[in-house]
Amino acid sequence: MRSCSLWYTAFVALATVFFVAPAHADEILPQPIPVLRIGESNSEPESVPARRVELSSEMITERYPNRKTKIERQVVQDDERNYVNHGPWKMWDLEGQLAAHGEFRFAKQHGTWVQLMSTFDFADEGFQPPFTSHADFANGQLQGTWTVSASRQLMVGSWAFVPG
Repeated sequence: MRSCSLWYTAFVALATVFFVAPAHADEILPQPIPVLRIGESNSEPESVPARRVELSSEMITERYPNRKTKIERQVVQDDERNYVNHGPWKMWDLEGQLAAHGEFRFAKQHGTWVQLMSTFDFADEGFQPPFTSHADFANGQLQGTWTVSASRQLMVGSWAFVPG
């Protein structure tokens, strides 16, 4: 009989802790945190409860049939729980040489992207590979100057872009 009352006392104590709100619940409950939804830019983020938001990222590695790394990319889940590129993105060729790299922000290219190419069809005969392409992106759109240079940093061409 005594062990039964100990169990009952333990149950009541736990129930009081877990099921009865403390007097100052606002001090210990999670506070809303700001979240930027895909497609939003330069606006005030909406506040949502902390339990709904999880921006933990995963690194995904895609491989060639020879098991060498083809693409490494970081992903997060969007507000519809779909995985989207967010963070660093890198691609290698079959020999394991870095071929391209850049960054995504919520599935859109952002910042400087660099691509190394063994050929560039629009280069005059005097230019020798490898060719390097530099392009800047903002929210998925080319902006600024896209440049292509040949070996020894010789400028092959440049093109100016305005977002929109």
